[in-house]
Amino acid sequence: MRVRAKNMPVFLAKNAEGKVERYILPFYGQALWSTVYGYVAVAPDGNTIKAVTFYSHGETPGLGGEIDNPRWQALWVDKKIWREDGSDGFVITKGADHVGEGKDYEVDALSGATLTAVGVNNAAHYWLHVAYKPFLENVRKGEI
Repeated sequence: MRVRAKNMPVFLAKNAEGKVERYILPFYGQALWSTVYGYVAVAPDGNTIKAVTFYSHGETPGLGGEIDNPRWQALWVDKKIWREDGSDGFVITKGADHVGEGKDYEVDALSGATLTAVGVNNAAHYWLHVAYKPFLENVRKGEI
């Protein structure tokens, strides 16, 4: 039986003037060997990923453990959560398109760690496109 939290916190990172610069969204999900826990930072537009970090997991070092690699995490920066037409955008996939249609949405999966990448993708999809969707839609509308 899978259980998801009914409520999750949202942290606001503000500048010296008190203006929100990032919304920090905690997330978690099952990868290959463990539950992966992390945070994703979203820009004030409610649609642009500005950072991601993972603070706890038990994935294999050198394979799934590469979710800790700053180079891989940097691939998330400036990816869009939704497409212009409102459909789901952000996705982790093998052979991500870096110049065509997917360049604004796709992150390359981890080589040799397919099941970890699938788990992280599923977690990101659930939290960004389902659980936090109402909140992020309100941010995008300027209601928050």
